[in-house]
Amino acid sequence: MPIAGLVLTFSGTGADSDAVLRTLRGMPGLTLGPRKAGQLAVVLETATVRDQRAVWEELSATPGVAGIQLAYAHLEDPLETETDPKPTHQEVRS
Repeated sequence: MPIAGLVLTFSGTGADSDAVLRTLRGMPGLTLGPRKAGQLAVVLETATVRDQRAVWEELSATPGVAGIQLAYAHLEDPLETETDPKPTHQEVRS
């Protein structure tokens, strides 16, 4: 499950930030954290990397969001690891 810790920077006034918060609360997989000085910490959890990319693009297009900074990322996609297993060791034959 891909997980990202992000810091969103708002543009505009405090009233504009309140409108952005209402929009963000409706986005699936997004957990809102502390808000301070025009910025908001959020955690984004999605089922796949593709889903995470779609929400990231939606965040970027949200009016009132001036910037997105990545603080943490865990991008393991369970579907990718099941279909493309990585060997944990190399077999040696004599």
